[in-house]
Amino acid sequence: MSKITGLCKLCLEEKKLCKSHIFPKGMYGFCEQELTVRSFFSDKPRRLAKKRNNGVFEHLLCEVCEKTIGKYEAYSLDLLNMAKIDLVSSGVVSYESFDFRRFKLFLLSLFWRSAISEQVEYSNISLSDLYLEKIRLVLHDPLLFDWPPRFFPIKIYFSEHKNMDVRGMHIPPCILRSDEGNSYIYSFINGWSLLFYPGMCSEGSAVEQVFYDDLDTNSLKIYKYTGKDDAFFLGATGLFLNSIIDNFKN
Repeated sequence: MSKITGLCKLCLEEKKLCKSHIFPKGMYGFCEQELTVRSFFSDKPRRLAKKRNNGVFEHLLCEVCEKTIGKYEAYSLDLLNMAKIDLVSSGVVSYESFDFRRFKLFLLSLFWRSAISEQVEYSNISLSDLYLEKIRLVLHDPLLFDWPPRFFPIKIYFSEHKNMDVRGMHIPPCILRSDEGNSYIYSFINGWSLLFYPGMCSEGSAVEQVFYDDLDTNSLKIYKYTGKDDAFFLGATGLFLNSIIDNFKN
């Protein structure tokens, strides 16, 4: 790993920093030799993708903290790979025995790293300093993680694109505002879509309707989404995302 000296964003200590990927390379769907990331920007949806041969990385974490995050990643990527296989024959998969803490911390780490990154691909996501610090604390010490499932809920779905190679395709986290005025954060990578609500999901709210099936700490549900045109990747991102939320409400 290439290293420079600086402030580790996780432990807040001055140390040698690793060359950390914002989204782990294992999510892009390529082997090491053929990794070429294509990032699409939500604010300029028709702009050509920006390519990076080795993914998007930054010197954010020290070696100890990189390994801490890596433990969340290893467990979660295995789970996602299993889900991708199971979704071939099902529209939704449910896992009753999974480590809610490790999986949630992995997902939170993606949005946290994106929000603190200075790379241009991640300029469309912002979280309040209060939320960034809350996430940092539990990532650094997972024993502090006692959040209720309604706090920062995340929905995961996998979309099939039979006429397009989506390996390496990445829509970095961006803000999505619903008709009700709620702000969500959305990201896409190699067929995987993540929808995240940065806040508390209150009972009876429109947000709860979106995440209703994702609030059980004892059961993980991952969905397959097949209803939209591949032209989304080259067109108006926002319209596609709003239709996704409408689909989950129905």
